[in-house]
Order: sequence, then C-alpha cells, then structure tokens
Amino acid sequence: MASKTSIIFDKWKTELEFKDVRTDCAEANFDELFQEVFTAGADFDEAHAILNTAIKAHQPPLSVGKKVYRRLKTQVPFIANMTEREYIDSWNDKIAKIAKRVFYSYFYVEGDKKVPLEEKASNKKAKDEYNRQRQMVDAIPLVDIEAIKEKMPPLNKNLMEELNRTDK
Repeated sequence: MASKTSIIFDKWKTELEFKDVRTDCAEANFDELFQEVFTAGADFDEAHAILNTAIKAHQPPLSVGKKVYRRLKTQVPFIANMTEREYIDSWNDKIAKIAKRVFYSYFYVEGDKKVPLEEKASNKKAKDEYNRQRQMVDAIPLVDIEAIKEKMPPLNKNLMEELNRTDK
C-alpha cells in the first residue's frame, strides 16, 4: 500500500503537467507540495524521500533546455558566455536550491526547533504584500452615504403616477 506522502506526491506530479513550471514559479509549486505533505503529518524522513524525485519532476527535459539555450544565447549576453551544458546545469541547480529551501522551511533536521504552520505562512514576503495591499486600500477615499443622500433629490415613491401625470 502506498503511503500518504507518495500519494500526495503522485497527485502533485500529475498536476505539475498543467502548471507553469518556469523557474519563477518553482517556489510556489514546491511550496504547494511540501505544505500538503507537512499538513498530512509526514515526518522528515518520509518527506525527504520524495525531495529528489520532486526536483527531477520540476526540472526541464534536456530537449527543452537545449531549445531555450539556443533561443536565449543570442538575446541574453551572460548566457552567450556559457556553454549549453553549463546553462542547463545552472537552470537545474537553481530549481534544486529552490526546492531544498522550501523543503527545509517545512521540515527540520532532528533536534531543530519546530515552527507551527501559521508562523511559516506569515513570512516576510507575505507581510510585504499585506502592507502594499493595506496602503492601496487606505488610499481609497471612504464614501459617506449620508452626504450623498443629502445631495440627491428625493425620489418619488410612485413613479408610475409621475409618468402618468407627465403624459397628459
């Protein structure tokens, strides 16, 4: 029988085919996986067992790496200084580093302090986003409904009577 962690991983891997797998989206994708594994109650060893497989699943196939390299080497100066192999390796390394960073934000080596999930969710990025949204909301002026009602002419209760009077 498959463990809950492997079932969660299989589900994530299947859904990954329909998600944005650019390097910019890797953190969100890995966060989704490891948060679900953490919430399911998996221990460090169980979760660590799927880490390398998850990294491989998110890394681009070699053919995609070659295609992207050929396209970008004429457009991006620092990529032109790299060989195809160096470019693909650096791409894969970046994805692996992102995955490990997200993994270790949820799972700790034995003896390290456990942090509740609520505290993990309130990271610096989330706080910065909240502050930006709060500034935008505070910039919107409040509408005073009573002042608007005073400025509006009183509405007739029976509009049909008013229309009938004007038609004659």
